[in-house]
Amino acid sequence: SIIIPFNKGVLINDKLYPVTVYNVTRFNPVLWKSLKENSHCPGNCNPKPEACSYPFECLVSVCPFGLTRNIQIDNKKV
Repeated sequence: SIIIPFNKGVLINDKLYPVTVYNVTRFNPVLWKSLKENSHCPGNCNPKPEACSYPFECLVSVCPFGLTRNIQIDNKKV
């Protein structure tokens, strides 16, 4: 087999296969507890909201609670 890295995937024997790379780390209960207790993240609320209303830039690129951000540009939600 011939494997060639390609735009958003790999070519294997001239056939394109999509590849998704996730940035993950092992679960650490002590670290997770510390992050949760020292966070003002809306995902910690009960009940959990449908969208993230955190007013500042989040430190994680993908929400561990599955919340999405509503971004406003010129007073319009995007």
